[in-house]
Amino acid sequence: YDGSKIWSGQLDRQEWHRDLQDPFAKQKIFREMLENQPEIARGSRDVSDQLKTGKWPIKPPKGLGKNKQAKALADRLQAALEAMSTPWTDVLEDCLSGIPFGYNLSEITWKNDGGMWLPDRIERRPQWTAYGWLKDAEGRIVAFRQRDPMLGTIVDIPLRFKALHLTFGAGTTGPEGVAGLRCLWVPYKRMNRSIDITLIGEEHSGAGCWLGEIPAEILKKYRDGDADSIALVDDMLASMMQMSVGERNAAIIPSKFAPDGNPTGWDLRLASTQSSASTRSIDLIRLFREQIMIGMGTQYLLLGMGGGSGGGRAQSSDQTGRAREILQGIGDAIADGMTRQWVRPICELNGVDPGIWPSMSYQHPKKLDVAGLAQLLTAATGAGVALVDETDRDDLRENAGLPRKESE
Repeated sequence: YDGSKIWSGQLDRQEWHRDLQDPFAKQKIFREMLENQPEIARGSRDVSDQLKTGKWPIKPPKGLGKNKQAKALADRLQAALEAMSTPWTDVLEDCLSGIPFGYNLSEITWKNDGGMWLPDRIERRPQWTAYGWLKDAEGRIVAFRQRDPMLGTIVDIPLRFKALHLTFGAGTTGPEGVAGLRCLWVPYKRMNRSIDITLIGEEHSGAGCWLGEIPAEILKKYRDGDADSIALVDDMLASMMQMSVGERNAAIIPSKFAPDGNPTGWDLRLASTQSSASTRSIDLIRLFREQIMIGMGTQYLLLGMGGGSGGGRAQSSDQTGRAREILQGIGDAIADGMTRQWVRPICELNGVDPGIWPSMSYQHPKKLDVAGLAQLLTAATGAGVALVDETDRDDLRENAGLPRKESE
């Protein structure tokens, strides 16, 4: 048993938070968080932009780097990756949507190119269109069920040969992984509520609160449903509300005094209020914001924004190295998924010898170390290594952080 609460044709309903127990409501909440919250959107964008700058080479199996047949196959698949109708950068960005949602599923469309079956398009099927999963007789997930949000049509996308399906945060447990946004929901909800309360208080403290006095007999008639009294009271309430939000700066009401000098019972005045933006409420907002940032694994950004010694620590080698390790791990997971669900199906469909099946890897960008390159070349020359083989040249350039040499 994979541990998920999924019946055939349904989504996972294993959830603790009441607001997220309906999987369709959860889809909308996660989408709103991802698209409208600056900290979350920025953190996700940074990961995507940095991974796009890395390299995603397809290489022959270990030990077959100089095998002509294995190298030709790897080069052919590398060219096919770059020739797809869907650009690889778009495919990569779609894959990374699996981090906040827990999983990503993209549909593969194939083409026949010169007698070889190759993927032509890899297009994301958004998580908010998910309707369920299909299982076989042994309980294994074999297809993704999708609902068209426009027409309501249900379609099933087989996972084998037709889908690139990646999960994050859960190993092999369940087809939906663990959503990265899930642990951010509570601080996100509390922070937004705290901000709303603080803004309301600030609005009242800045503009004041309008108080209206109405004769008791008018209010009694208002409660009894008298049309004239209802019109008078509603007009006064509307005037106060419009003045509170700046839509009106004046109102006409009956005079406070009758011609004989006696009070009429009508009055309108502005009552000032105390500022509501207490230090405590601001500290709470900061606390929830920090929880969101820590939950996203971007505490180095938080340190950088703190200024002082915190800003220095944000630029330290420890923080930079940790960020590189995280990005390398994410890149390795995506490369492994591409190897299993893109490279191997191509080889299988085209009857390629399994002994030469290549694999994809991820290489995080390296800083160019010119001094290191000089030392490497000096040591190689001193050891009598002949640097005449093109493969050797490429390996040296890669070790030194240099791009591969382009053909003339």
